[in-house]
Amino acid sequence: MVPDRRSRKMRLHAFNIKNFRSIVNTGWCPFSRDHVTVLVGQNESGKSSILEALHCLLSGVSISEDDLRAAAPLPEMNIRCEFSAQELTDAIDEENWSSIQEDAFHSYAKRCKFIFELKMTWRRSRENDSKFAYDVTILDEQLENVLTDSKRKQKNIDLRETALDNLKATVSAIATATPIPSIATPTEENEEEEEEEEGEIIFLTSSDIAHCLHNASPSSTLFNPATGLLPNTVDIDEKFNLIGVNKLAASNYLQIAGLDLKHLLNTDRRERQFLLNKAREKISKDFNLFWTQTIGKNRKLEIGCEIEFYSSEAGDKAGKPHLVFGISDGHSMLYPKQRSEGVRWFVSFYLQLKASESRGLKRIFLMDEPGANLHPKAQEDVLRLVNSLSSGIEIVYSTHSSALLEFNKLYRVHAVQRTGDEDESPTEIIDAHSLSAASTDTLTPLLMAMGIDLSSQNVIKREHNVLLEEISGFYYFNAFWKLRDCKQPAHFIAATGASNIPTLANMFTGWGLKFIAVIDDDNLGRTVYKQLKQELCGDDEAIASERLWKIRDCSGIEDIFSHRDFKSHILRDTEANFSIKNTEFLKSAKRSKPVMAYQFWEEVQAGRLTSSNLEPETLKKIDEIVTEVSKRLEKHKSS
Repeated sequence: MVPDRRSRKMRLHAFNIKNFRSIVNTGWCPFSRDHVTVLVGQNESGKSSILEALHCLLSGVSISEDDLRAAAPLPEMNIRCEFSAQELTDAIDEENWSSIQEDAFHSYAKRCKFIFELKMTWRRSRENDSKFAYDVTILDEQLENVLTDSKRKQKNIDLRETALDNLKATVSAIATATPIPSIATPTEENEEEEEEEEGEIIFLTSSDIAHCLHNASPSSTLFNPATGLLPNTVDIDEKFNLIGVNKLAASNYLQIAGLDLKHLLNTDRRERQFLLNKAREKISKDFNLFWTQTIGKNRKLEIGCEIEFYSSEAGDKAGKPHLVFGISDGHSMLYPKQRSEGVRWFVSFYLQLKASESRGLKRIFLMDEPGANLHPKAQEDVLRLVNSLSSGIEIVYSTHSSALLEFNKLYRVHAVQRTGDEDESPTEIIDAHSLSAASTDTLTPLLMAMGIDLSSQNVIKREHNVLLEEISGFYYFNAFWKLRDCKQPAHFIAATGASNIPTLANMFTGWGLKFIAVIDDDNLGRTVYKQLKQELCGDDEAIASERLWKIRDCSGIEDIFSHRDFKSHILRDTEANFSIKNTEFLKSAKRSKPVMAYQFWEEVQAGRLTSSNLEPETLKKIDEIVTEVSKRLEKHKSS
């Protein structure tokens, strides 16, 4: 069921950044549909620049001279977002807005499916050339035409009404033999002035609406470890406000706990301590749902807060209240700064995310390399926390860590890389649908995540094992089995290259496991086939034919696809033009085989790609693979 657009919450669709640091033009880059967007790439690829630009775009934080590209126009940032009808009404809260223009705008919004593209352009401030200001407009120029036409209609109606009023006044004067009143005809020059004076109808421009929508769109929080870490102490001023560098983390704690400083300080000591203890229990209990690390013999952590007063020896601060924070491992309560940097970071990160959720504001959370100082297990806790809160908060983060990636959620991932080898080469963003076009170095964290997930599966059995050359084969063969609804049990095990298959084969033989090996029909594959035939089959062709199989005329598994199917379902680029083998094209194009294989497998698993989508040429080769492998598995089982 499609949600009612009148109640659907505002949603960010995509962004586009131009002329910002290493970025020339990213093109439109989609936000992930599940509200978690991940940027992967090498150092200096431009990931941090993307996050900084998004922060400027969504929160209006000013750019600086360091953000400018030499001899290029000033930065431009665009956002594509969707509003509900009610959100549009709330965003443009103008009581005297022309009803005709308002109706025309909402009709336009319906035609656009309530999706707007906002354009933020930067200019040097008129007051200070070293500072910058921004303007927001709607990218679609058609809206301005709609607003102008509706304004003209409104004015024509006003002119007719004025003329009618004048006529009535004249007729009335003639009928009563009184002097005819002077007739005032509205003019273009004085209409706006009269409207302002009388407080009547107001007309909006495309720019006016753009600023309203920008103000109504989510604001961003760029997590900064320098100011976001939980401090040891934070002072409180006379107006019950927190003061100090790390007041944000302290404020987050109070927000989650539902504590009011004024009430705490004005209540008696017993009530105050009761509320603080209750807050500690509440936050610690929820925190430990995500924190799974073991500190000593105790897995649980407690995050506490107390109110203390400075002693008479504290000079000007004497007698003034301040907050004191501590983190306990069940044995000792230590100040946050006495804990490891990783623990302190995770606690502060948790407080920031939970506080954003608690405040219920429309926020987008931006993080650059979250949990870089954490153990991989703790980074998995970070990912668990992100997933749990993503339904209410849009999250974008960059990472080098495979622990912060889920290979079954590739739709979240954007690859960020430089287009050339030079230091000044621009940044490009490759979205999830085209990840295979990214370099292997860029995709290293993702490929590691895929390998880790694969290695954690219990795929090695007593029998029905199939040794394959690489991880891409694992995904293709599993997809082929599902496409052809093959009932023959098969457990596919990926080696890290054809040359490693003999090692795996020897291990399986030593363990008494039954297996067959499938090898590409290229130079390396034929060499490995010969080695396995000699070492495992006593150089007996009959035995080798039962335990080994070369995929005929295929230098790689991708060659089983027809050119058309390969372009449509593997490359996802029907415009690609080549006449060489698929595998030869992949080598020259430097596309990521594992990512393409995974995406093919995912489409098959989801039922979006079936045998009916493939050409007979492709299906014939798939059937040959399924038949030949099944035949050998069944025969080797009974041997």
